[in-house]
Amino acid sequence: MHRQHRFEETHRRKAKKENHREKNHYDYDYIKTTALEKESLHELTAKERANVLGRDIVPHAKSHYGIRTSLIRIRIARWLGAFLLVLIAGVLASTASAATFTVTSAGDSGDLLPGDGKCGGFGGLGGSGILVLKSLPCTLRAAIEEVNAQPPGTVPHTINFNISSGDLTISLTRPLPNISRPVVIDGGTQPVYVQDRFTLSLTLTTCSAVKFNRHPCIQLNGNGLSTPVLTLAAGNSTVRYLAIYNYTGIGINDGGTGILVTSDNNLIEASYVGMDARGILGSTGQYRGVAIHPADGQSATNTVIRNSIISGNYQNVVLSGAAVRNSQLISNFIGTTVDGTKPLVVLDTGTCFDNPPGVFINGGSSNNVITSNVISGNCSGVVINAPGITPTTYNQVLSNAIGTDSTGTRAIPNLRYGVLINNAGSNFVQNNRVSNNALGIRMLYGATGNTAQTNTALSNQTSDLEDDNYPCANTWIDNTFGTALGSGQTCIQ
Repeated sequence: MHRQHRFEETHRRKAKKENHREKNHYDYDYIKTTALEKESLHELTAKERANVLGRDIVPHAKSHYGIRTSLIRIRIARWLGAFLLVLIAGVLASTASAATFTVTSAGDSGDLLPGDGKCGGFGGLGGSGILVLKSLPCTLRAAIEEVNAQPPGTVPHTINFNISSGDLTISLTRPLPNISRPVVIDGGTQPVYVQDRFTLSLTLTTCSAVKFNRHPCIQLNGNGLSTPVLTLAAGNSTVRYLAIYNYTGIGINDGGTGILVTSDNNLIEASYVGMDARGILGSTGQYRGVAIHPADGQSATNTVIRNSIISGNYQNVVLSGAAVRNSQLISNFIGTTVDGTKPLVVLDTGTCFDNPPGVFINGGSSNNVITSNVISGNCSGVVINAPGITPTTYNQVLSNAIGTDSTGTRAIPNLRYGVLINNAGSNFVQNNRVSNNALGIRMLYGATGNTAQTNTALSNQTSDLEDDNYPCANTWIDNTFGTALGSGQTCIQ
């Protein structure tokens, strides 16, 4: 009996001790959870402090020393977490900065791992899934894929060129990706040897630094692709010192286009579109040289095309759609050979039946400036067209040579019109030399509110100036001309 009593007493004490321990663990978990939520023991309610500090919640300490130690650890963990977040944010910010990729190969292979910051790569899988190590060079395609994989931003990345040997012609085997991040594609960075005209010695320099007979050094051969060769879809991009040619199509979905612009704030300069770097025509199926034509719901404003030669296309430059505004064409040869002395393509009346122009402003495109260009050797020079009720307004055609060379002394006729305005209003044609064309400047039926001022229109075959709108629907001021026709000819001066 005595032994049994002792056994029961021991069992009761042991159970009481276990209950006390469970209660302590419960309180300890409770205060940890509460402290995590309130960050400090001093932020607990009076009831919570009394409930916790009145118990031996930490077996080896009667005070709240254990709780404070846990809180310190929690705060340190939080500080470390905040520091890591700042560090990660800094790393991400650095990856969003502008990257530079240098094309070293005229091949057309892609990038092994777009987004790793390395153009080309090393490695790959064989056909059976076995790892095969191989080195992929940095091609233009690989560089574009790397650029497209960069984090979004408005600071343009850069694609330079340093193809060390061999042909500088990039022959495409499939369409290039649309450019979806801002980028400067600079063919002018390609190193070239230049022979001194007097000493005949060779000097290594860059393509853009050549002073005599300057032309693009990097050629982009479309190999008959029916898609646009380059599509500037990101905005804030530049293409310079490229010769783009040998594409084909009939204009459906912008097929057969050298450079398609579908975004804002782009620059195209010092390039050939429609011919190779020697100035030789690419193919007879090239539909559009440069087309500024965004998709529905998008805009393509502030495009600048300058110091380029755009020839050998059915339509050389097209600005189409109400979302195309504030573009500038400056100091280009449009329709001529490289030296601007003759047409690149000899045209006939059959080719020009539908009147494809050198510069076509269409479908509501407004506030564009066409200035200081040679626009000759086309079916028509400049056509401003407003189909239906869409207004095509406030375009300016200023100080161009249309139907002549840059000096105005050599005849390079446009086979039909020098300038034609059809169903459009409030456009300006001023200070141009429009000569040697089938017809000089014509305001076709429906063209009202336009101004033609201080132009020189001479030696055009049918007439120099013509206005089919009556009475005096357009303004003609101080023009130099020989002949005038149309129902509104009495208003022409």
